[in-house]
Amino acid sequence: MKKRILISFCITMLLGLVSCASSRELDKETEKPSFLDEIGISYQTLLSGHPDAEIEERMLPDAAAVCLADPALDYAYYLYPTQSIPFQHLEERIKNELVCAGFATTVGTLFPNVDDSMATDDFFSAIGVSEYHCVSEIGPAMGWITFQYHGLNVYLDATVDSVTQNEEYVGVQIIKCNYPIVIYDSILESQNYDLSEEGEQLYEGSLEYWAYDDEFAFTMPSGLDGETKWYVGLGEAYDFDLGVPYDLTDVITQPAEDLVALSWSDVVYRYYDGLKVVTLTGFYGNQAHGFIANQYIATSQPDCKTNRGISVGNSIADLLEAYPEVVEQTDYVFESEMTADVAVHNRCFVFAPQGTNRSILFLLKEDTIVQIDMADGLDGQIFSPAIWWPK
Repeated sequence: MKKRILISFCITMLLGLVSCASSRELDKETEKPSFLDEIGISYQTLLSGHPDAEIEERMLPDAAAVCLADPALDYAYYLYPTQSIPFQHLEERIKNELVCAGFATTVGTLFPNVDDSMATDDFFSAIGVSEYHCVSEIGPAMGWITFQYHGLNVYLDATVDSVTQNEEYVGVQIIKCNYPIVIYDSILESQNYDLSEEGEQLYEGSLEYWAYDDEFAFTMPSGLDGETKWYVGLGEAYDFDLGVPYDLTDVITQPAEDLVALSWSDVVYRYYDGLKVVTLTGFYGNQAHGFIANQYIATSQPDCKTNRGISVGNSIADLLEAYPEVVEQTDYVFESEMTADVAVHNRCFVFAPQGTNRSILFLLKEDTIVQIDMADGLDGQIFSPAIWWPK
């Protein structure tokens, strides 16, 4: 089970910290920077106000800080910590509820009135902080300093000047203005983190849903060498089109709608000689991700076979022998005479196993198969051939 980053870090801090508390007591904290007032602003508002901003990852002691960074600013808006799925894969699911949890910047930006380089105790005295803690455990996080400032949690990366002797931690003796620092509201960070966790579960569930399955795939002669087999099936379909042996006649791309639009940006219709494929792209709005999936495939090619060896030209007897589970579909009107998208047929047998939204449609003219369709219905199985092709 994936660990909670925040909890794990707190445990690490409790078990492996050396207190570096300053003995100086201060009457008040220094005046906070005005940009801290932006904590709590929605992610969508930030995007509107910073059209050139991009998602970046900054460092935390044991994770990456997901931030929205505007190149015109000396600070980035901190959203939540992560150790796994990039934000771009989750944005469409969580963007409406995310808020600014804090900022990733430098010591000099957060505390502009301090000297460029100061002894550690002097630095904390200058900013009005009486207690701070250093990560003492030998490792990448050693030298990170945590403290509170105006009720906000702060991570200060002083690892470059952490001091050890004989592999024993000594401390941080100096603070410089160019050191990275993250300041955040722990409640907002936790809320954002929970959103990211929910988004990751949905994302991983979608990947699992769109897994490739030989049962719902066609084999055909490879268009690359003409000798080996090429597979085109429902679900994940990375570079599936490279080896299709049939001539590509047209490609039409349309924006995704309805259920498809929950996870995908676009629908691509590819028309080959005797083969048509509906491909979904822009997984969770990220075209660069490269993950694509086939939702619908229709073929009238006799050398395009199902996993059980059935193809156009086979008889009803061949079909029933290979697919004893098929059921003849009789409750729809055969409209194939009205559209060029479907072969003329007067019988339809459907292979629709339980526990999946996928199905295979075998269209027959009398006792001979004239077209085979494979479909993923998303919210249920499809029992009649598609007549909604855009061309």
